[in-house]
Amino acid sequence: MSDEPFFFFQRIKNIFKNKEQKKFSSITIFLFALFLTILIFEKNVAILAAAFLTFGDFFSKFFGIKFGRRKIFNKSLEGSLAHFTACLEAAYLLSHYLGTPFQVYLAGAAAATVFELLPLGVDDNFSVSLLSASVMTLFRIF
Repeated sequence: MSDEPFFFFQRIKNIFKNKEQKKFSSITIFLFALFLTILIFEKNVAILAAAFLTFGDFFSKFFGIKFGRRKIFNKSLEGSLAHFTACLEAAYLLSHYLGTPFQVYLAGAAAATVFELLPLGVDDNFSVSLLSASVMTLFRIF
């Protein structure tokens, strides 16, 4: 009976990438950032920031790998443009339900793209939602 947990953990380690076996996986960081975003920020801002992280990250990765030619830092211009476009599209669709003003979600989409692009030394799965939500909150206040 005491070997069962050991066996389980030996088998489950195979689902992680080699680089993730000794550190947090990107999905853990992604989910933790979403949790903090929902906990800290107003609901409509948190929903938009979560959409920016989810859709922006997906489309930037897809288009960056498929079409990325021009490098900016360690990312591609094409991936960053896809990130910004995906953020704008998600925000536009959600703004009809959330009632978010254009300038707020435009600032959030731009911030999410910039924070994803810049080599901040923090995993962008953590920084994008929190920092874009911060920018949108500031735009709502001022």
